[in-house]
Amino acid sequence: MQNNDTKFKIFSVITNLNVDKMPDLVKYFSKLGAKNIQMEPLHVVGRASQQKVKRLNPDSFAKNFVNALDVAKELKVGLINAAYANLYTPA
Repeated sequence: MQNNDTKFKIFSVITNLNVDKMPDLVKYFSKLGAKNIQMEPLHVVGRASQQKVKRLNPDSFAKNFVNALDVAKELKVGLINAAYANLYTPA
């Protein structure tokens, strides 16, 4: 896609397995050519609840999201989260 100048966005679901890798994921996705990334925590519903997936620690997500935002700013990549996006949406 990058070679064809195709604009694309990457949506990444964050779990306990990758929460500490959020800044590295931004770097990786940027190298792939993504200019916009959305990261959302896994919600333990549906199949996730049947698989007994552990709920993500919200403090860990928030801390790593802020670190990922710093990386995104350096790389000139947009990084968003639904809760974060609501801060910019007029009421």
